[in-house]
Amino acid sequence: MIEVIGWIGTAAVLTSFLMKDMMNLRLMNLAACMIWVGYGIIKQDYPVIVTNAAISVIHIVWLYKNLFTKKAYNNHE
Repeated sequence: MIEVIGWIGTAAVLTSFLMKDMMNLRLMNLAACMIWVGYGIIKQDYPVIVTNAAISVIHIVWLYKNLFTKKAYNNHE
């Protein structure tokens, strides 16, 4: 049963790379990373947890920069 979570994470990662829009790619891959973090926690697989948690932080920073800073900048024009 736990392996199903890994396969869902795999499908989500692969699907994310089919996205044409960078925002959708980041959001889908962030969701996939969160699935992988959950899978890593269940399996106690620390390399999976650390890698996907780090990628999640990268996605969150990118999303923050591209959602909030551009909106704030555009409101002042």
